[in-house]
Amino acid sequence: MNALPTTPRFNAVYRSLLVADVQQQLGSSLPNLTFPEEEDLAYMLSVATGLALSGSGETAEDANAARQAYEIAIRSLNFANGSTPTVRAVCDLILSRIGNFPARSLLNEQAGAAPAPGDPFLGVEMMVRRYENQLRGTGSEIVLTDFQVHLIRALEAKKSVSVSAPTSAGKSFTLEVELLRRLKDEESYIAIFMVPTRALIRQVTFDLVKVLREHGLSIPVLSAPTTPQDRIEIKKLMYVLTQERLATLLSSSDDKLRLDAVIVDEAHEIGETSRGQTLERVLAVALNRFPNARLFFSSPLRSNPEYLLKLFGREDDGVHFVEHLSPVTQNIINLHPISGSTKKTRMELVIDKEVAPLGIRELPFAFRGSYMGKLAVYFTKPDETSIVYCNEPSVADKVGLEIAGEIKEESDDPDLLDLATFLRQEIHPQYRLATLVRRGIAFHYGNIPQIIRGRIEELLQDRKLRFVCCTSTLLQGMNLPAKNIFVEDPKKGRGSPMKKGDFWNLVGRAGRLSKEFSGNVFCIFGRTWDSDVTSDRLVAIESAFEVAIKERTPELLQVVKEPPQSAESKALSWAEQTYARIYADFVSSGKRMVDRTGQNTNEQFAQIDLLSAQFKKTLPDDVFVNNYYVHPTRLEVLAGFFREQQDIRSWLPTYPWAAGSYYRLVAIFKVIEDLLIRSQTRAFRYHAFLAIEWMKGSSLKEMVSNKIERSKAGQDSDKINAAIRELFNDLESELRYKYVKYTRIYHDVLYAVLLEQKMEDEAQKLLPIHLFLEYGAANQTLINLMAIGLSRTSALLFKSYLTLRDDLNVSECQAHVNSVNIERSNLPAICIAEVRKLRRTKV
Repeated sequence: MNALPTTPRFNAVYRSLLVADVQQQLGSSLPNLTFPEEEDLAYMLSVATGLALSGSGETAEDANAARQAYEIAIRSLNFANGSTPTVRAVCDLILSRIGNFPARSLLNEQAGAAPAPGDPFLGVEMMVRRYENQLRGTGSEIVLTDFQVHLIRALEAKKSVSVSAPTSAGKSFTLEVELLRRLKDEESYIAIFMVPTRALIRQVTFDLVKVLREHGLSIPVLSAPTTPQDRIEIKKLMYVLTQERLATLLSSSDDKLRLDAVIVDEAHEIGETSRGQTLERVLAVALNRFPNARLFFSSPLRSNPEYLLKLFGREDDGVHFVEHLSPVTQNIINLHPISGSTKKTRMELVIDKEVAPLGIRELPFAFRGSYMGKLAVYFTKPDETSIVYCNEPSVADKVGLEIAGEIKEESDDPDLLDLATFLRQEIHPQYRLATLVRRGIAFHYGNIPQIIRGRIEELLQDRKLRFVCCTSTLLQGMNLPAKNIFVEDPKKGRGSPMKKGDFWNLVGRAGRLSKEFSGNVFCIFGRTWDSDVTSDRLVAIESAFEVAIKERTPELLQVVKEPPQSAESKALSWAEQTYARIYADFVSSGKRMVDRTGQNTNEQFAQIDLLSAQFKKTLPDDVFVNNYYVHPTRLEVLAGFFREQQDIRSWLPTYPWAAGSYYRLVAIFKVIEDLLIRSQTRAFRYHAFLAIEWMKGSSLKEMVSNKIERSKAGQDSDKINAAIRELFNDLESELRYKYVKYTRIYHDVLYAVLLEQKMEDEAQKLLPIHLFLEYGAANQTLINLMAIGLSRTSALLFKSYLTLRDDLNVSECQAHVNSVNIERSNLPAICIAEVRKLRRTKV
């Protein structure tokens, strides 16, 4: 390990080098530009060659030394003598020593291969370092970073691994390599790749199918909680599931389900209030059922990845480490308004925990009012891509319009034209996104349909889009890197200040590995930020469940005694979900709070245990075990309702196209409203109507048209786009999340009561409307087309184009995707592209 240099000269020159380089990148309009002297550059490069010997990013000190070496190397390249053979040779050596071979390849790509160093021993050292990091056995010349090599070795050697690393460290690629090795070498291998939200399923599925296809492996990749009919013959299988979908798979599958590995991406989300609790509970159930399954946790930079292994009892056979070093660096640039000078901004560069002035810049617009879009255009060069972080979808739309006001010229790129045409034809002629994409602009948030959102991500990666206005979906592992990020007073969700860890996760999206040496993060201070998120990069992972039982015990106890009026109580839903798990563990294994915490003297824990023991349940244990969300009292109230009915058959869900299906669903939704949600509104009637159309397979265009008509938007573009936004929110937040959750509870309780009343036939035929709602389809073929990765829109059009039967299994659906001559179809280009990407064999 090398001690960090602390001499006044080093500190002063290092600081001035960073400032000069960022000033140069921002343009010559900054006054008083500084340039490092050649003698200073030579000194810094000499020091950097020593710093680079630290290599490892496993300790903060080593990582800081390697980071400074990297900074010195890439900054030196940008000045007058940076292109000389000597400087390039030294930079090549530095990048080799810190194991950043993607950056070294980029250096050689941009400036040509660096000349060999004069000292032959240095040449041998670089050759050996490259050989050590070369990925062999894949048929391609890939050289990994030191972190990626460390991670691969850990995955090979240990049953359980938990790693924390910066956003751009290359965790996903490394994991794909390990999965590929296992799938090749193992006789049978069934793994689940868990992602925090549905927004990530498409990206991970496409990546896995691509890498498997490239290596000649025709292995199913499924994103639905279903087991293929020919599962006995299928020995290798990949699932890509959210925690909610894994819960469904575990509760509905039979004893033939096997599980060899669980990969948890964005594992730090276990600290999120609701979905974090679901994630922890589902993992506990899966690992209890499959104790020999390998386990891998991947988190953005956090201080304690070992916490996750301990939480699930895997610390004895596991390994953990923190990678502090990012292979891409970020320039954090603060922009402040100047009182009395509306068209000027004071600029600062954040260097560690200090700031260095960059100068005062004259702007061609007022730094007042609406300025985010103008700032993004002003600081984004023609060949760069930028992300503008927005706190709400409506703000993302608005900022996209602001940017469009600065960019008048439409692109003639065929991919942008195809997307614009698709949006006008399949959504609405006045959908604002169609106009924006022709100018290289888009907005992106979780409620946008999967097919559109995924295409935006691809076009940004291909640099066809220059500006994307995003919400917090970007923080959940979404692969949306860009050269620049613009952010002001960031929130995560409506009104909730962003946490420090989330901010640095966002920052890590600036700069693309193997594409750029650095990225820029512009922190805009036109208004006061609610919290300081720019300090303390390294925060701890915590369990939302553990926090609930140990730090919020009095509130929890009160909810155990008396549930709030609504299961959707924003203030107390966390407590309901916490007790749902406590009671499930109690009935399934007798586990008590005192067993969980080891605090026998805690009176509140003892009260919770006593209330669990005294609770008079009538439903089978598995109803409580499979319930992840509500107080057990609510389940018993629902069961009591079913038992009171003269004809329980009148409460069985029907197919959406059956006669009277709407009225049946309205009645079901009313029961859910009256007994569970209790919002005291009549919104359930509209949601039932929407659900019927959604499950019947109505197109987005038809549903948008109906929404616009109901909202009386007429031809008003703002009202039309507001209605489209509302519809997407209704589909994603109401139907596909809230009502999926409660219809699953409805299904489980009704199933139990049917069996209790000796109505086995009705129980076995009970329709899974929670699945129909999640997928927007009520027939096997459409659900299985989506299970192999097609978006709902593509599945509907693909099935119609081939006039497929309604009962195709997964293998039959995949066979059609593999073999159809899709290029001769009249399907939209965006759908054709999806089909191509999901083919498991090369065509």
